[in-house]
Amino acid sequence: MKFHHFTALPPIWGDERWLERALENLLGNALKYTPEGGRVEIGGSMSPEEGKVELWVQDNGRGIFPEEIQQIFHPFHRGRNALTEPGMGLGLSQVKEAVDLHGGKILVESKPQKGSTFSIVLPVGKNGTRKGGEKGAENFTDN
Repeated sequence: MKFHHFTALPPIWGDERWLERALENLLGNALKYTPEGGRVEIGGSMSPEEGKVELWVQDNGRGIFPEEIQQIFHPFHRGRNALTEPGMGLGLSQVKEAVDLHGGKILVESKPQKGSTFSIVLPVGKNGTRKGGEKGAENFTDN
């Protein structure tokens, strides 16, 4: 596994536990679906002009079929390339929920047998970073 240098990133306002779980899930999936000897990389960068931080996990594993990309964030969905591994198909739906509640977005680029890149893009700072404001983040934390 390769860790890219993370440049000095500004603080992201949100629930640390849920954002950690989101990244752990993406990293866990990359490790699970990449064969031994494969490549898994993580990194982060800042877009000052947009006021956003991007955190990404990239692998050269099994990848996802194009027709399944739109469905991978639905609860209990498991793609054809995932059926040989244990799991319930909840991880990516939880990642998307966490990112959405923090006012961010998740991006996916993938090709079967070539690998995947999952990017979490989050606004920086305190104001305007959570969908639904303070109450939305509090409700999310209580779950």
